[in-house]
Amino acid sequence: MYYLSADYEGVNSKVLLSKGAKVYIAARSQEKSQKAIDELKKETGNESVFFLKLDLTDLVAIKAAAEEFIGKESELHGLYNNAYVSRVLSVAKKPTF
Repeated sequence: MYYLSADYEGVNSKVLLSKGAKVYIAARSQEKSQKAIDELKKETGNESVFFLKLDLTDLVAIKAAAEEFIGKESELHGLYNNAYVSRVLSVAKKPTF
């Protein structure tokens, strides 16, 4: 089980999926992610790639994404952060839980 943030290009996901891994792509844009997911499924033949909505500027959304993931999976083997995060707390829309 691997969790990748904003892997729209599918570079890391492609390698993991080709090895039989189950992958969640976490990002703000479901539209961009779904395009990548469809292409990844086609290229790798692995259907185990899923979207998880995540906005790193919103701590409430981060908690919700974590809870959703925990509700679906019991283990996490790796976390790849492809998203650029800069001063998240200073620009957070909702800075507290």
